[in-house]
Amino acid sequence: MAKIEIVVIGTHGEVRPLLALGVALRDAGHDVILCAPPNEEKWIQSYGFKFYSAGCDVYQLINGLNKYMGHPIELLKAVKATLENIICGQFELVKEASEGVDLIIGGGEPFAAPSIAKYLNVPYIFVNLVTQFMPSNHYPPTVIPWQNMPRFMNTIAWKLVNSLINLSLIKKINENRIKLGLDKIKDFYDYFLNNMALCIIAICPYLDVSPKYKFKYIQTGLWQIPEVKEEELEPGLEVFLKSGPPPVYFGFGSMSDSNPKETIKIINETIKTLKIRALVSKGWAELSEDFDFKDVYMVGFVEHSKLFPRVSCVVHHGGPGTVYTAAHAGVPQVIVPHMLDHYYQGDLLYKKKLTPKAINRSKLTSKKLTRAIHEAITNQEYIENNKRLGIQLRKVDQECIKKAVESVNKVLKDKGLS
Repeated sequence: MAKIEIVVIGTHGEVRPLLALGVALRDAGHDVILCAPPNEEKWIQSYGFKFYSAGCDVYQLINGLNKYMGHPIELLKAVKATLENIICGQFELVKEASEGVDLIIGGGEPFAAPSIAKYLNVPYIFVNLVTQFMPSNHYPPTVIPWQNMPRFMNTIAWKLVNSLINLSLIKKINENRIKLGLDKIKDFYDYFLNNMALCIIAICPYLDVSPKYKFKYIQTGLWQIPEVKEEELEPGLEVFLKSGPPPVYFGFGSMSDSNPKETIKIINETIKTLKIRALVSKGWAELSEDFDFKDVYMVGFVEHSKLFPRVSCVVHHGGPGTVYTAAHAGVPQVIVPHMLDHYYQGDLLYKKKLTPKAINRSKLTSKKLTRAIHEAITNQEYIENNKRLGIQLRKVDQECIKKAVESVNKVLKDKGLS
């Protein structure tokens, strides 16, 4: 069987499905190694994989972007600097990890991976976790928060963003390609899209059907990572969940918070107005324990797949991993977009009549949040639509990962590597 390297540069939510794919490919007989952010090392190694660091500090990178949420021009500038940081060192580290591999699979922002695959003369597969990441006139680029522009405006926006990427990142990519003895590239998306043997779109069609693309792709659905061992929720949380009706979960995942006191105030006022029980996740924002009543439980890291089926609503930032896990559990959501693809996710769920209209983080107030949560937990159409979607997603779990493994095996077979 083949030696496969999986390179994923992104948050925990982006690493999870790629690790799930790694487990499935190993079970199919392949030798799999993982190259990922250093903060994921212990978790990945707990699954028995050889780990290589991708070099970038995801916590620091995201913290640097959060201050620009809701401001697309400033965000574009910050994204440029962030991507340069990601590229720096990625070529060297991924090249070191790739020795002797037969196939490279990339996810998140693995800018070096297509070039390394070209250098090694091995096929490259890209795993797309967000529909909006791939150029199309059906939606704007991720840095644009406005989701309902005419298609011609989306086309213009993509051309503008591609031009900005070409101006800002191609030089950095080419500096490293020259060191590998590779030709310079002239256009980022031409480089990105035309160097794939296959794009696997890991988004379930029940949740979002991708538009038609010109490159070779297959849509499989998202993949669930099996647990190394069955772990229970922490005792205090278990007691809280059993002590009353299902609570509302508040958590903004990997998003930091420049003013956590204000966020706590908004959540506090919302909980009091609605008279609900609540779970508040500290997340990376490090929300303090500044709640003064009995119906709130503060949680650190918790396995969402275990928790979400036991809550009445999930209030979160709109990251694709959290969107999918809540949908998989069949519970209503309230989306508070912070940046990038969060706006797309919020608009998608609203149009599918799964959630109230999203509330941009920069415009969040307790009044708006109260109204949205009340709508999410009382609107029977939302409740029934989410239950139905959850059943559909749970039914196809094994089918999704099987389809992905078969697609990888086909690429290997076509290249004479199986």
